[in-house]
Amino acid sequence: MSFCRAVRYLLTLIGVLMLLQANSSAVIGHSRPVLSPTHAWTHPESSWQPDVPSAKKSCSKMVVSDPALWFEVDENGDPDLETVVESYPSGVVGIVAGFEYNCVPSKTTVATIFYALNESEDKPWYTSEIKLAPTDKPGVLWRGIRFKDRRPIPDGDYRVEFFLGKRLLTAGEVTVGGAEEAQELESVEEQGEEPEPDEAAREPEKGQEQEREKEQQRDNKVQIDGRIIDGGTQKPIKGAVFIVLNPGITTVQWADYGFPPSDIMTANRTDPTGRFRHPGLERGVEYSIVAWALSYAPYYHDGFILSETDPDPYPMTIELYR
Repeated sequence: MSFCRAVRYLLTLIGVLMLLQANSSAVIGHSRPVLSPTHAWTHPESSWQPDVPSAKKSCSKMVVSDPALWFEVDENGDPDLETVVESYPSGVVGIVAGFEYNCVPSKTTVATIFYALNESEDKPWYTSEIKLAPTDKPGVLWRGIRFKDRRPIPDGDYRVEFFLGKRLLTAGEVTVGGAEEAQELESVEEQGEEPEPDEAAREPEKGQEQEREKEQQRDNKVQIDGRIIDGGTQKPIKGAVFIVLNPGITTVQWADYGFPPSDIMTANRTDPTGRFRHPGLERGVEYSIVAWALSYAPYYHDGFILSETDPDPYPMTIELYR
C-alpha cells in the first residue's frame, strides 16, 4: 500500500480514533460490551493480538504444535509465553491458549473457539477470528479470554479449538481450580502430614512478595511525557492523536489490514498545550507509533524502543507538517 493511500485510510479513521480517546489506558485487542450479570458468563472479553514477526516472505504450509498449549498468566491475565501450564489455580482472571508454528503463508486466517465444558460441551463460550501477517519465521500465536471487569474465570473445565478454514489445526483442554487443590490434598494424605497451621502468619510475606513483583513490573515501564507541535510554526497542536500499536504490528501491516482498531494498544489525545502523558511502555520492546491531527500529514515510526538507560518519564516531541 502506498503512503498516500495509507494517509487516505487514516483520514477515514478520525471517528474511530476519537472514540479511542475514552480508553487511552493500555488495552490489548478489542473489547466486548459489558452485559448484565446474568449474561456476562457467556460473553467474556476478547483479548490479545498474537505474537507475529513482521517479516513477509514465502511459506507454503503452516505446521503447528499439537495439542494446543496453555500459558501462565499474571494477576491481570496477561500471558507469559515462556511458561506452559497444565492447569490454572482458582481466582485466575484470564486463560490463554495457543500454538507454535513454523511459518505463516499469505492470506492465513485462524478462527478460535473456546468452550466452557461445565456450562455446555457443544455450545461455544467465545469465538474469534484473526488474519495473520505472512512470515517465514517461526513464532507463537495465542488467544485468551478474560472478563472486562477482570473478575475471576469460574472454576471448571475449558477447551480451545483453532481452525484454518474448516480444518482443525490443534485443540486442547485445561482445568481452572479443583484439580490443583485435589492434587495437594492427595499428597498430604499419602504422606500422612497435616497442612501447615501457621498459614495466616505467611500472608504478610505473600503480600510483600506480590508487592515486590508489581514494583518490578512498574520499574520496567517508562511513561512518555509527549508533545505534538506544528513543524513550521513550532506551536502546539490541540487534539492531536498519539497511537501505539500492539507489539509485532508494524504501520505497514496496520495499513494493509485496513487500520483495524484491534491492532491499537493505546491512543492518547493532546491537551490545549499540545501535551499528552502515556501511562507506560516496556523497556526493550519494539513498538510502532503513529501521530495524527486534522489537516496534517500523519507521522509514523516503526521500531521505537526504550533502552535501560532512557529516563522515566521519557520526553518526546513530534512535529507534524501540513
